[in-house]
Amino acid sequence: MPAAVHTVDDAIQTFAHAADAPPNAALRWALDHWDMAAPRFLAMLKAYVDGSDESDTTIDALFFIIHLFWRQRAIDALTACCAV
Repeated sequence: MPAAVHTVDDAIQTFAHAADAPPNAALRWALDHWDMAAPRFLAMLKAYVDGSDESDTTIDALFFIIHLFWRQRAIDALTACCAV
């Protein structure tokens, strides 16, 4: 049984360690707490893009985080973050 998700950190860790199936509970938690989660997710993406965080945890979590931004129709945040 997957660990319960109660914080943004929990969601990030769950995303990073999802191996066999989508982490549905963590994805739902992130969507339900989008106002709290989105700034942290965006900061993670910015850190990856600028090269300051290229850890495996970040890379693996970003797979789901980018999909969440798309799901929330927050593509403008991704565009602003990743503009070179």
